[in-house]
Amino acid sequence: MEVRDFNGEGRWSAAQIVARYHDYAGELGVAAPRDVRPDVSESGACRWVYPVMDRIIDGIEAQDVACAQIGVEFLEEDRGFVFGAILKSNTARALRRCRVLTEEQTDRIRRRIVRLYATGIVPREFAQYLKLIRRLGVGPYWQEILAAEPRNHFASRARRFFETRFDRDGCPLPDQRQQDPREQ
Repeated sequence: MEVRDFNGEGRWSAAQIVARYHDYAGELGVAAPRDVRPDVSESGACRWVYPVMDRIIDGIEAQDVACAQIGVEFLEEDRGFVFGAILKSNTARALRRCRVLTEEQTDRIRRRIVRLYATGIVPREFAQYLKLIRRLGVGPYWQEILAAEPRNHFASRARRFFETRFDRDGCPLPDQRQQDPREQ
């Protein structure tokens, strides 16, 4: 039977992610660990193993701190994945909505986004990364943002985002879309 596995290899294989999730669930005190096994489909002589990150993203949306830990690791990963841009974008969106992030996870996310920006690496999913850091704040990394020189058009757009969404001290400005137009 031909197997088409849309997960990564090694540390990012479906089996390794599931095992890591259960380790983190125990370490972080998750009361009811989730079933994060990937969806599998068979047709004739072919079997498809879908990305387990879809299940992890669902867990992040459900406020599972162990899933959030894997999500943070996924954002930190440099190598490419099948459906990687979509999965990383969806992971960042889910983390933005997650209210159970630890201080360590928050700092790792901030550090990752600022370092990508500072080196000029602005992948497709970076728009979601910017929304995520706006929600989390830039923390102690504001000076790195100011010191970075945008190296390409996409990094320049990210620079404009930082300049228009944060004040001179790196604090998020109020969201203008949520204000009553009569108050402006």
